[in-house]
Amino acid sequence: MQWIPPLNNQLKLNVNGAVSKSSGVAAYRGLIRDSLGKFIIGFYFRLNSCSPLSVKLWDLCMGLHLVMLKNIQSILIESDSKFAINLILHIQSSSHPLFTLICNIRESLRKVQFVRFSHICREVNHCVDSLVKMSLDLLSPSCWLDIPPSSLVFL
Repeated sequence: MQWIPPLNNQLKLNVNGAVSKSSGVAAYRGLIRDSLGKFIIGFYFRLNSCSPLSVKLWDLCMGLHLVMLKNIQSILIESDSKFAINLILHIQSSSHPLFTLICNIRESLRKVQFVRFSHICREVNHCVDSLVKMSLDLLSPSCWLDIPPSSLVFL
C-alpha cells in the first residue's frame, strides 16, 4: 500500500491526528503535495489534551485553513478518519459536542471551489504519520513547514 498522487494539476491535502496513550498529548498534522508528490507546504500542532475525534477534526480544520491561506481553489483531502469525514458531511445536530468545530470546517469548505474527501489507511500515509510522531516529541507546540523536514525527504 502506498500514497497515490492526485491527477495532473491537482493538489492533495493529507491530514492525521493522534493522541498519545501514555501522556494524553494530542498532535495533528498535514501536508499538501502536488501530482508529482512534491511537498508544497505542511504543518503540525500539538495540544495538551483532547479526544481522538477532536484531534481528527482539528487537523481537517487546520488543513483547510492552510488551503485558504495558500489560495488553493481545488483540493483533494485524505484523512484516516471516516467518522470525522462523515460528521463534516452529514451531521446536523447542534447538540453534538463538536458541532461548533464542525461548523467552522463547513464554513471553510464553502470558501474553496472544489473539495473532495477520501478515506485513507494510516499505513499508506507515511509522510503525515511521521509528522505526527515528530510533533509529539518536539518542544515547539506548532510549526508551519515551507520545506519538508529531512525525515520526509525520502518518504
